[in-house]
Amino acid sequence: IVQEVENIPGNQLIRVIEPSNSFVPGQPEIDLGVDAKPGVYLWKESFDGPYQLRTVGSGTGEETNFAVNLIATDELNSVLGSRLEAEDNLAVTDFGFSLESKLFGGFDDAVSFNLRPGAKALLSVVQDGVVNPRQINVGLEGNPLSPSGWILNSSELPNRPSFEPGEDLGLFVGESDISGEIEFRWNGDGNFHNSNLSVITAEDTASFSPIGIDSDDEFEEFRNGVDIQGRVSTWWDGLNISTTEPVNIGFSYEQDGLVQPHRINSGDNSLGDPNAYWIPLATPYGRPEYDPSMDEGMFLWLDEEDSWNLRVTGSNTGTRYVGSIVSDQELIEVQGVSLESTDILDISNPSRIDFDLQVWQSWEDGLNFSFPAGASLTLNLEEIGGVDATALNIGAEKWSVNEVPLDLSGW
Repeated sequence: IVQEVENIPGNQLIRVIEPSNSFVPGQPEIDLGVDAKPGVYLWKESFDGPYQLRTVGSGTGEETNFAVNLIATDELNSVLGSRLEAEDNLAVTDFGFSLESKLFGGFDDAVSFNLRPGAKALLSVVQDGVVNPRQINVGLEGNPLSPSGWILNSSELPNRPSFEPGEDLGLFVGESDISGEIEFRWNGDGNFHNSNLSVITAEDTASFSPIGIDSDDEFEEFRNGVDIQGRVSTWWDGLNISTTEPVNIGFSYEQDGLVQPHRINSGDNSLGDPNAYWIPLATPYGRPEYDPSMDEGMFLWLDEEDSWNLRVTGSNTGTRYVGSIVSDQELIEVQGVSLESTDILDISNPSRIDFDLQVWQSWEDGLNFSFPAGASLTLNLEEIGGVDATALNIGAEKWSVNEVPLDLSGW
């Protein structure tokens, strides 16, 4: 990432913040007073709760305008605007939303939305016509994000730049000679390079036609887009998109595992600076830190081998956990961890795991289990155990849960 800043006065300490992947649960601190700084804030307070997006204006009283677009790989479960005035506009699309937010002084507009399990989304932000990564603040700590690509209207795309097959390395994107058709071409330079292109549209009005995709390339199709991973060397791979009407298109391109904007339409800056970011997800990955002698609750996480791990800890008088894990497919494996003869682990139904675990302070019980990829998966807790969703902690960040049953599908 290269950012050039000119005419900086001397004799000062400048803080440079490198974007982080950290996404800590909770609302960041937002100043709406005279010291308010314009920006977009995005956070999530629980594993199964909605995302909260807030646009904040300048405390100086000057007008601030935001153009925000979100496109997901699946339909959103809900979109709800609040604090919006007549000058604002929230338009819900098939796979996301667009927000035009006009703010005077230290005021804010808000949108809450829910992604479906397993979906991901691109978010673009333009403030007063300017693209700047410092406009984005995510999670409790208000961390910045690195740009991942673009969200542009198909009518704004230039003609696709020309290139020499096998020589000009990178992605070349733009309109083709055919009306309503967009061309993506990623090209090699004679050496092998790994490529990863994701393209999604805001409306269900486009069709996708891959060109020259090899048998060893990985191709995943969504209702509104595709994800293609492969290699290029002495030739190019491609994708054509046909649209019946102008539509917002989001795309992200990685080459050799890196986002390299200078490799996209190389030598042609007609796309402008990258304006879109993959929004961070509340994921169940990573073992959480906890102390059975102090921390009472349920801890659930997914490890690198795609195996779920459930651990329970108790109080000094003992805590009982009664529940089930239910799937639409038969389980692959289940293993009890530190269970006693009084604990129950029932797998008589091959697509269901029933458990009844009692544990005391300083000890832990648990189970490890796995189901086939793509299986629907739900965690239930029974009232007989006396615990509810507040006992759950998900993943390394120990995400809280609002309610059970809890949908664990899509990971």
